[in-house]
Amino acid sequence: MKKGLFCIWFLVLLALPAAAAGQVSVQVEGGYTSEYGVDIPFARSPRAQDYIFALYGGGTATGVPEVQARVRIMEDGEVSVHLPLRYDFAEPGTWTLAVTAQVQSGRGGLDRARTVEHTFELPPTCGCAAGTEGAFYAGEGTAASPFLVASPQQLQHINDSRHLESGQYFLQVSDLDCSVYDNWIAVGSGQPFRGVYDGGGRRIKNLTMTGSATYCGVFGQLGGATIQNLGVDASCSFNLEQGLIGGGIVAQSSRGDNQIRQCFSEADIRILDTQGNTVRMGGILGNSEGGELTLQNCYSSATLTVGDVQHIHLGGILGYRSGNDAALTGNYFDGVLRPGSATCFAQGGILGYLTSSGPSKFAANYWSSASGAAHGVGTDVYGNVGVNTGCPPLSAQQMGTQAGYAGFDFERIWRWDGTKGRPVLRVFDQEETVG
Repeated sequence: MKKGLFCIWFLVLLALPAAAAGQVSVQVEGGYTSEYGVDIPFARSPRAQDYIFALYGGGTATGVPEVQARVRIMEDGEVSVHLPLRYDFAEPGTWTLAVTAQVQSGRGGLDRARTVEHTFELPPTCGCAAGTEGAFYAGEGTAASPFLVASPQQLQHINDSRHLESGQYFLQVSDLDCSVYDNWIAVGSGQPFRGVYDGGGRRIKNLTMTGSATYCGVFGQLGGATIQNLGVDASCSFNLEQGLIGGGIVAQSSRGDNQIRQCFSEADIRILDTQGNTVRMGGILGNSEGGELTLQNCYSSATLTVGDVQHIHLGGILGYRSGNDAALTGNYFDGVLRPGSATCFAQGGILGYLTSSGPSKFAANYWSSASGAAHGVGTDVYGNVGVNTGCPPLSAQQMGTQAGYAGFDFERIWRWDGTKGRPVLRVFDQEETVG
């Protein structure tokens, strides 16, 4: 009587590929590859060393498998079998694993091949419970393996304290349509974000904020964080009846080393603030108090509107800055400033109000002379009005030619877009990533 060979496996885990153990050989069929995949803990049958592993999308092992591999296991005990797998990083879904034990040479009359199936859902890689909205399903949150952000829910999930506080890394892998949220809650509204968010040259679309919010932006507060390679397109809008701080990318930065690099925003910002408070607003960053700040190679084409309030600090790139340790280089603003009336008023084409002796580096920043600003830096705490050093205005003709942007790196960072008639960032030229 032929005996059916058997096999055992345990919890299936998402993982990056690792060097295979010398006693495990995996030959994936059809040239199938993926940067990500699953690790399958497995114990072989004492009477079989050759297996076929196949992964099927859905709850049954029917149709054509997504990936199939021939696996040879030369040692007893539990081993890990890695299979590459292309899956949706936002909703990986249900999968069925089918493992078929092959009859060894010389045992054809004693054993028979046997297939065992196991249906499972891929678990989050971020430590969150299965089923958590916006949980991450790829990456480990490190510089070498950032959490992959493939949905607006995953971007919003960064608001979980475990992700805000721990210095984790995130990489956006697709444009995000945020219309699923009627009213966006800025990431880091309750406590500062302290990690690294790389937009990957992708865009935020259809994001809307209305009503009342202290922090208005894709990100609310940074407390020693980096935001880079992120775009916010013109389909987004920030329209608050009541608010204090607004930025096209980030509302506020404070303690620690904060960096915003190679970002753009085309989203209009409007804060009326009927209670008459101080409003600080910038096309990229609204308010920066203390800590180190690097704001480099960014641009805004937004219309920035503030209602009648007590104090207005309004800048095409940055609304307000206190502290000396700052560098603003290679930025431009070609939008419009629309301030209401105020008791204390400061607006600048680049920076609205500066309460220090000046940034440690302030160079190659440009703004449109038609923006409504009179100077690059509106006012500083020493009463200096009309600062244009490192931030000269450009006429419409100058803004429409590459020669107007002296100091911009058009070889590596920027590209002149003849259709738009302005510089654009090269990082946004890439195609969509497939999982």
